[in-house]
Amino acid sequence: MSEVTTSTKTNTVTLNEAKEWTKLWQEENPDHCKAFLIPSEDLIEVLKEMKILVADSSGGYVLDKDVLPNSGVRSYMAIDTANGTGEDNGYGEKLVIVGTTYDDETKVHKDIIKNPQDPNSKDSGIYDFTYPCPSTCDVNSPLYTVKK
Repeated sequence: MSEVTTSTKTNTVTLNEAKEWTKLWQEENPDHCKAFLIPSEDLIEVLKEMKILVADSSGGYVLDKDVLPNSGVRSYMAIDTANGTGEDNGYGEKLVIVGTTYDDETKVHKDIIKNPQDPNSKDSGIYDFTYPCPSTCDVNSPLYTVKK
């Protein structure tokens, strides 16, 4: 597998920083999700929609580096009550994720939402493909600090 360099910018934090931040969230929000598992396939779908990943002639995908610097994915916190809001369902908490495009005029990343005239359309460009923790936690992770 080859590495694709997209930028010299790094967005990593140290393990100690991450532990501090996640511990604070979990201590202050014991009845909220601790994390969300986001399947890779679903992230790829968002990147394809944003035209960051573009189909090539062999059926694979290539990275469009020209689109990359002005793109982003936004996630909104949400609660879905359809399956209950207990701990076994991650308290109903969700991440609703949308791709964005940068607007040079307003200097804001604008959400990509298809069919805004039809709010019930499944072809919305809005994704909920996360699995909440709990119940899909890695309880042995150093970032999972509050154990009940």
